Amino acid sequence: MQVLAINSGGIVTDPSNDLAGQITRCVDDANSYYTLRYTPTETGKPFTYHSIDVKVNRPGLVARAIAGYYEGP
Repeated sequence: MQVLAINSGGIVTDPSNDLAGQITRCVDDANSYYTLRYTPTETGKPFTYHSIDVKVNRPGLVARAIAGYYEGP
């Protein structure tokens, strides 16, 4: 589940019994976001994997996004 969360742009909560704290962290995290759109050019090679790397140039900020996608047929 951790790999799925990270590769889909989500967060991984700490292993603890503080469910209320974890929910608060997730809600706080979801308060600020940007939506980016990326329209790739087709390579003509179906089912090939393309990685995506989103970077932020401000200290202390972290960009979370999907790790990549497979080109469809």
